[in-house]
Amino acid sequence: NSRWTADLLREKYDIEAPVIYPPIPGEFPQTEWERREPGFVCIGRISPEKRVERAIEILAEVRRQGQDVHLHIVGGIENGYGARIAAMARRAGGWAIMEGRRYGAEKERLLAGHRFGIHACKIEAFGIAVAEMVKAGSIVFAPGDGGQAEVLDHPDLLYSDVADAAGKILAVMGS
Repeated sequence: NSRWTADLLREKYDIEAPVIYPPIPGEFPQTEWERREPGFVCIGRISPEKRVERAIEILAEVRRQGQDVHLHIVGGIENGYGARIAAMARRAGGWAIMEGRRYGAEKERLLAGHRFGIHACKIEAFGIAVAEMVKAGSIVFAPGDGGQAEVLDHPDLLYSDVADAAGKILAVMGS
């Protein structure tokens, strides 16, 4: 599902595998840039490996540096980690919004209605959430490793840590 995964198979198991990217579901409305909210969406499973707290930390830093952005966190809260993320969002003071699960046209409208997406999971095999946000027309920021780096394929959108991500977001927002 990515060159990253194929390279890993080759390195660890000496298996040569072709790369076939998965289809990205959804028909996203075409929303003009000016009509999109200048906020972020983070979608996917809310579980520790997705590092949703990192997305909140990054955007808290962007806000500290003067950008009035908000974050919609889309995903089910089914465990202790999800409860921690919900509490962290509440402490943020209203700019981090827990959306719960969103499907179909409702999720497509939310994505297409925002200018930006953020992903925080390291070493995704592919990064279907990143691909969905891109398909919706958002500028997406994600860690610079794993399959999501192939989806974005631009150094200004790939980050290494909170400071790097905030700096790249601020640069894009200011250009």
